[in-house]
Amino acid sequence: ERLTKESADYNLRLFDELSGLLDQDGVNVMDIARITNHSVLRFYNTMLQSSIKLNNRDKMAEVLTHLAKYKIPRNASFCEGVLKQLAGANWAKEALHIYPLLTSDGFAPSAVMCSCMICFAADCGQHETAKHFYSQLCSVATPNLRTFMTMLKVHSKRGDWQASLAVFREMQARNVKIDSHVLNMVMGICASAGMPHEVEQLLAEAEAGDSVFVLPDVVSYNTLVKAYGLHGHFPNAVEVLSRMRARGLEANAITYNSLIDAAARTGEAAAAWEFYQEMVKQGFPGDKYTCSILTKTLSPNPTCDRIRMCLDLVHEIAAACDVKLRTRLYHSTIEAALQLGDSTVLIRSFSQARQHRVRPTAAACRQLKELATSARDPVAGHWKPQ
Repeated sequence: ERLTKESADYNLRLFDELSGLLDQDGVNVMDIARITNHSVLRFYNTMLQSSIKLNNRDKMAEVLTHLAKYKIPRNASFCEGVLKQLAGANWAKEALHIYPLLTSDGFAPSAVMCSCMICFAADCGQHETAKHFYSQLCSVATPNLRTFMTMLKVHSKRGDWQASLAVFREMQARNVKIDSHVLNMVMGICASAGMPHEVEQLLAEAEAGDSVFVLPDVVSYNTLVKAYGLHGHFPNAVEVLSRMRARGLEANAITYNSLIDAAARTGEAAAAWEFYQEMVKQGFPGDKYTCSILTKTLSPNPTCDRIRMCLDLVHEIAAACDVKLRTRLYHSTIEAALQLGDSTVLIRSFSQARQHRVRPTAAACRQLKELATSARDPVAGHWKPQ
């Protein structure tokens, strides 16, 4: 029968009456249950359900305190049911708080209880607590895929690539099926931590066709490109593209952005622009990330064509940029145009920036004024009118 708020309120008033009798007359709650032929744990479970129904956290804690005070024997089934109810109500913080009360008679938590506590701890950012229950769980059972994923998320937030890799190896050792999502998550954690060797090893294992793996996907290869790019290994990043295509996978916008970034980080401006042109030919027009990377390649040797392409791209993606990014993109482009000293790209840079309500820096305005003055002096001038 579905519990209504009225029934829940009645149940909790009944609980208060019972608590009063126990306190006044010294009646044993176990004796009452035996005489009335009722399950004492079922009684407490109903009281907890009623507390949750009325969103009464204090009463929930009171019920469990009452249960512990009178040393009511508990079992795994009862505790699992309580934790599942708290999970359904999204009471993660409360679950962590009442767990010591729930298990105060000293029995070891079941696998289900450990799994619940891992989720509660992860939701509340109590990472050490999640690790504690994960260790307990691994000692009694094989965690399910959801629990493994929860632990990977915990380690990802901490940036702990070693712990993430240990979870991954635990999954392999226990013959848990590893799909592309799991593989990519672990690779991503290692890549963000600057560990390209580990990312390479994971992908190589996947490429080898081990039975516990599914085939690596585009995200897997993109992650390795990113890892090599962050570590300044541009040739290795390019080689990953060949491996990817050899497996019949096509590069996407993220692939090209990662390759452009890898080239830019190592000063390979020409390669960055070649990948951008290939990106456009493959039907990916570039986005704010592409533009942000390419503007960084304009110095120290800007060219008219590259500045124009940057201006074209900024114009296309301006609406998708916040004010801060849009301002930074235009300032970088204007700086490159001033460095080049070409009148055409200078005029367009300033005009387009004004069109998108971006104010040039004071230094850029002074430099433009100096260039304009020099243009009127054929002897001192270095501004090249077109």
